[in-house]
Amino acid sequence: MEVKQQKAMVDLFEQAMDTYNSAFKTGIKMQEDTARWWADLMGETSPVQDWQKRAQAMMADAMPLAQKTAEEALRVIEQNSRTSLDLLRKVFDTAQSESVSDARDKIQGLWEASLGTLRENAQALVQANAKTIESWSEFMRKNFEATKTPEVKSTAKTSSGSK
Repeated sequence: MEVKQQKAMVDLFEQAMDTYNSAFKTGIKMQEDTARWWADLMGETSPVQDWQKRAQAMMADAMPLAQKTAEEALRVIEQNSRTSLDLLRKVFDTAQSESVSDARDKIQGLWEASLGTLRENAQALVQANAKTIESWSEFMRKNFEATKTPEVKSTAKTSSGSK
């Protein structure tokens, strides 16, 4: 039984590391896109009115994205709360045990449920964070493309084509 539990813990750890690695790579990609966007944006010279229009358009896109991110965070929190309440019920059930073997079985079930909950919570948080980073990265990429003026786009095409 102990070998089985160790394998389960190793598998859990490997899943957590894979998920973390994926979220980390997405975060790095977002940072690269953001840096590229700012570099291109600062390289442009355009009238103040164009900057104001772009800023308003970016805000119009950013607000629904921020709302979606907040809703996802609330969903994860609600899910974690429900799961924690279920675990609390199991704790009280364990206290109601009538024999030592019954208590042992309930405690083992409680530990297994706790570890499962820990895994599910970690996965839910990592997935929510990965979705958030991916959404904001896409937002930045979209606005990066929108900030390029026709002159900048054509300059970029001709300079990349001449190399």
